[in-house]
Amino acid sequence: MKKIFAVVLLALLFIASIGSNASSPVIIQFWNGIGPPEADVLSDFVKDFNEKYKGKIIVEETLLNWDAL
Repeated sequence: MKKIFAVVLLALLFIASIGSNASSPVIIQFWNGIGPPEADVLSDFVKDFNEKYKGKIIVEETLLNWDAL
């Protein structure tokens, strides 16, 4: 599970570094097919990330059934 968090974090930080000079926020679509309790942790992570980078990057999380992904 730690590897998933690390990959997501690195991807978001990479995108943040690219979009930091943009005049409008970068919007990232994040599809989450992981079930509870890990999904709750990921959703909290997304919420914290959105607060930290408010106005620069917006992560829009979509919760989906794993089979749909």
